[in-house]
Amino acid sequence: MTDAPTPPPSEPDSLKTRLAKAQETRRASENVKEETAQRYEALSGAGLAMRLSTEMLGALLVSLFLGYWMDVWFKTSPYLLLLMLCFGLAAGFMGAIRAYRNFNTELEAQAAAENDGQTNGTDTI
Repeated sequence: MTDAPTPPPSEPDSLKTRLAKAQETRRASENVKEETAQRYEALSGAGLAMRLSTEMLGALLVSLFLGYWMDVWFKTSPYLLLLMLCFGLAAGFMGAIRAYRNFNTELEAQAAAENDGQTNGTDTI
């Protein structure tokens, strides 16, 4: 049995298919932009400050607990506690800086997406 070759799709059918696919892609990208905008409208300066302070406080408390526990275990008075305090401060600062950079990167991406939407495909020289 030989299969008869399928005829190529007619011009209007392929055009309709491509158009529907492009519209679906555009709707999906617009939904992402709306979700991002809603997410950042809900995030205030106080929310960002709370997140950064939580990053620092969490790292500091964990390191202090570990330092105290290691001092009790090894019977080394305050030395490991002080060492872990330094590590905790460093980890807290690095975590807060990383969170702040991620926040700024996402805001810049959102601003770039908004600018692309406003240009409507027109390029200026």
